[in-house]
Amino acid sequence: MESAQTPDVYDAKLRAGVFDFAIVDPYQVLLAENLGYTVIARTGKADRVSGVIVAERQGEIHRLSDLRGRNIAFTNTTALAATLLNEFGLLENGLDVRKRAVVLYTHSPETSLLSVAIKHVDAAAVSQADWEGFQHDHPVSAGQLTVLWRSDDLSGPAVMASSSVAPAHVRALQTALVQLASLDNGRGALQRAGISRFDLGDSVSYDDVWDFLQRYQRALGPLPDRMVVR
Repeated sequence: MESAQTPDVYDAKLRAGVFDFAIVDPYQVLLAENLGYTVIARTGKADRVSGVIVAERQGEIHRLSDLRGRNIAFTNTTALAATLLNEFGLLENGLDVRKRAVVLYTHSPETSLLSVAIKHVDAAAVSQADWEGFQHDHPVSAGQLTVLWRSDDLSGPAVMASSSVAPAHVRALQTALVQLASLDNGRGALQRAGISRFDLGDSVSYDDVWDFLQRYQRALGPLPDRMVVR
């Protein structure tokens, strides 16, 4: 097992080929494919990712157009669900946040949401999973907030294998991952990991992510440099 305390450290280890197998977010799939990794499994339908814009329940923000000229807290530039999906969705709804709002990067979805609750910012752009976790961990603060807008969803995390791994070992892990949801102790492990299930997957499973990133580039320009585009 290889630990990586931050996304940057994880990306560096992925680029260096340290991992035989890696669980990656959907934004990393295309990067990892360029590094010789192959998708062998995908998380279930319940694990698809989406973004939400959250504002104060009793505040002045009632629709996306109200965010023009306002402060919006994002997590970081490379977060697929929390940043890219929300940024693109805002643009489709007539708000280019780079030109018509003040963007702040907090590097923590919890910080972004708490900043709305204490009125330091007008809205937070986070993932649906971040918002659900915040509601669980901070029910009082979450009760002061409301979802202003929700994006479409995209495929969730993938399990990828390095080209250096023997095919027999890849098949063994695929089988074990898919079987987890049918076993009592497997379901417990999935629940602790916050994953509904694993299904067989391949690169085609992430075509929806690739299509979205292409649309993003056409509308907003180059992707953050975490991504190596094919």
